[in-house]
Amino acid sequence: MKFKLLSVMMSVTAFACVFIYNKAHCVTDKPEATQQIVQQPVLKQANLPQVGVINVNVDTYRASVTGLGEVTPRYKLSLTSDVSGKVVSLSDKFASGQILKKGDILARIEDSTYQMQLAQAKAQVAQAELELAQEQRQGEVAYQEWLLGKEGGQKATPLVLRKPQLAAAKANLAYAQQTLKKAQVALDNTIITAPFDALVVARDIHLGSYLSANTRIGVLYDIEQVEISIPLSERQWQELNVKINGELEKDLWPVGVELANNNLAQWHGYVSRIESHIDTHTRQRSVIVVVEQPLAHNEPLFAGSFVKVTLQGVQDELVKLPASAISQSGDVWFVDEQGQLHKQSADTVFSQDSSVYVKPLATQPLKIVKRPLSHFVEGMMVKAVDEARL
Repeated sequence: MKFKLLSVMMSVTAFACVFIYNKAHCVTDKPEATQQIVQQPVLKQANLPQVGVINVNVDTYRASVTGLGEVTPRYKLSLTSDVSGKVVSLSDKFASGQILKKGDILARIEDSTYQMQLAQAKAQVAQAELELAQEQRQGEVAYQEWLLGKEGGQKATPLVLRKPQLAAAKANLAYAQQTLKKAQVALDNTIITAPFDALVVARDIHLGSYLSANTRIGVLYDIEQVEISIPLSERQWQELNVKINGELEKDLWPVGVELANNNLAQWHGYVSRIESHIDTHTRQRSVIVVVEQPLAHNEPLFAGSFVKVTLQGVQDELVKLPASAISQSGDVWFVDEQGQLHKQSADTVFSQDSSVYVKPLATQPLKIVKRPLSHFVEGMMVKAVDEARL
């Protein structure tokens, strides 16, 4: 009896253990399966490589190109004497460093010889006018005589009518008149004047100096304008992006001028012209910048100064990117809305500082990868993170 009771108790205990074991597995297995299904995509997203991106948009930009050059006067004149003679008068303004106005008298040359030549020329003109009048009268008489004698068969030849004599008298008068003009010019040239508003750089004559024709008497610089020739490379010309049709406009390219070793003094200029040839030595083409009234500024711009010129190109719609966003192969990588990587060839217009300006990309706006890596492939899934948060 005791043996049977013990067997029954052992059976009940075994059954209870099996029931508890199965129930435990039924309760714990389902949540673990559910948890595995839910967490799987989360773990997959967390394992995606992160890339820093920036948002970019199309905006208006213009390139800035810098070049160096020397300031030169528009006109650099070695003033010479047109006539010979002794300097009898010399202006106090005609000294190095002085400013001259157009027409200012610089010096006078003794003119008695030229006064005499002018008087002789006037006498020749008067004599030629008299001879022409006499010849005209004689021609009229010859014509009347021919009319009276034409019934006798006399021919009206030019010589009979004194036409050659009349032509010679007219030619003599024209020659005398030209001689008079020449004598007047020579007399006028005994007074030496400034041909334009100028700075006196050098004076080579003194009071009492004897001048021969073509003797240099001084050096003058134009003060209305100075010019700066700036050589630019082909790349710089492309960055300026200027298409020239017809005459250049003063405000086509904003121009800034400053001393090469001191940026405290600055001036504004404009592009006057561009050279249509390439220098055979430097392989560059120059642009000519003009600054007007260089000595009238608060800080005068002197001829001979070495300056730095900044030219700004034509405005264009571009995308501004950090230089690091351009891959070694010249591509731009971006992340689409599905988190996939794509690339597009960058059409770079110009670079400035640490930025690159490219033509608008396929779609805007874009999440551009700031630092693309060499292992990137098209369609690769990534996790885009705003660069500002990295």
